[in-house]
Amino acid sequence: MRNFAIALLGSTMLLAACVTHAPPAKDVTTDARRIRDGADMADAKAQAPQIFAQGDEEIARARAQIAEGDETGASIHAETAQALFYRARVQARLARAQANVLDADRQATNAQTERESLEKTRRDLTRTSEELDVKLRIAREKAFPAPSGPASPERDQARRAAAKSLEAEARLLCTAARLIGATDDEATQAEADITSLEREASGTGAQALAAGQELDKAARVRVRCLSVLEHARKDEVRAGSANDALLTSLGAAGFAPSRAEQGVAVTLTGAFEGARLGAAASQKLTELGRIAREEKVGVELVIHDDKDPASADADKAKGELAVAALVSGGAERAKVKLELALARLPLFDQKDAARRAKNARVEVIFVR
Repeated sequence: MRNFAIALLGSTMLLAACVTHAPPAKDVTTDARRIRDGADMADAKAQAPQIFAQGDEEIARARAQIAEGDETGASIHAETAQALFYRARVQARLARAQANVLDADRQATNAQTERESLEKTRRDLTRTSEELDVKLRIAREKAFPAPSGPASPERDQARRAAAKSLEAEARLLCTAARLIGATDDEATQAEADITSLEREASGTGAQALAAGQELDKAARVRVRCLSVLEHARKDEVRAGSANDALLTSLGAAGFAPSRAEQGVAVTLTGAFEGARLGAAASQKLTELGRIAREEKVGVELVIHDDKDPASADADKAKGELAVAALVSGGAERAKVKLELALARLPLFDQKDAARRAKNARVEVIFVR
């Protein structure tokens, strides 16, 4: 019995010695501290100080666990600290990326504002240039009439064709002037000049007007009608802002508008199927009538042919169908004027068989 007690006492003392001299727990916070003190963590500490502080707290807890000899608990806190430092770094990068996005947005907004400003300046300069060009042409034709000299028969034929185009343009300009309220005296006299020229041009024998003379007179009467139109215009329309808005409105509606001396024009090709107005063209004209009502503008509807018709009656009947479609959309009938240009204003050479058919078209001109 005595021997057993001695053996038990020896075992207890040996165990106590082993516990007293157990090796300390491993410092598992090394990786977490390395991440924390990295060169790229300055932004993280500034951008996410609360998360960074939580990481420091986890390192402190890990060290406390090490002191108590709990390596497993210390490892958990150390790994948590690493995750928090990584999170702080990611949040700093996200904040930096968001700042870059905001900066890029500001730069894009500034660039867009500058582009719109430059575009407005370009439009203003374009309008000014167009207005000065009109005034210059009017002044030049009035002050420096340049008579056409003798020419070959081929040249004379071309002159007569050009004269017919100028006469047709003159009538369209005078009609537009009436739509926007030109004085009756000015418009009537200009229209009388057109009628007189057409009568002279159709003369025969000794009364026949030479091709050069017809061209010169046609140029002058066109300038006169343009002058009447310019005189009838309002200042805000002459400035061009109203036409700019109308161009935008027509473009948004799916049309391809263009500027014209009378205002803004929309051209429809293939509008007629024989003597009948096609369904697609009818729908477009109805929509144009709606826009005319909303914009409160007069409309000049021009029927063009790809060759001179045997009679203008067929074109007039087509034109009335187109006018009816405009009115059904809301255009005021009294403010819609039908003009028959026949084949006097071709887009392509009449001898160009491949493209000549495109000369047949309906032109809707919003007059301002």
